[in-house]
Amino acid sequence: MSLQGVHIACGFISAPQNVALLGAVAWSETLAAAGTTVNIAPSSLDTKGSPAPAYPGFEITASVDCYVAIGKAPDAVNGARIYVRAGETRNIFCQTGDKLSWAAA
Repeated sequence: MSLQGVHIACGFISAPQNVALLGAVAWSETLAAAGTTVNIAPSSLDTKGSPAPAYPGFEITASVDCYVAIGKAPDAVNGARIYVRAGETRNIFCQTGDKLSWAAA
């Protein structure tokens, strides 16, 4: 099944040589329609085996051109936001307790 909407994985970002940015995945959600994640970014103290140092972050893969916002109450329509092109995957650092919202571009 092809992706419909935006898929968000939240885990720990670390960048040792020859390793992908997103390490251990704490949770993931697929939002078929514009909206905000239910889950929040975990504490950087709960790294689930990621190489140290590890910081919370989101990996976003979109099937549509969209805007994403990150924060305690993110607003992808009127707030500070990042543009993500369809078919692109982005890794973005965040703070413990942050959510992600998206809106069509």
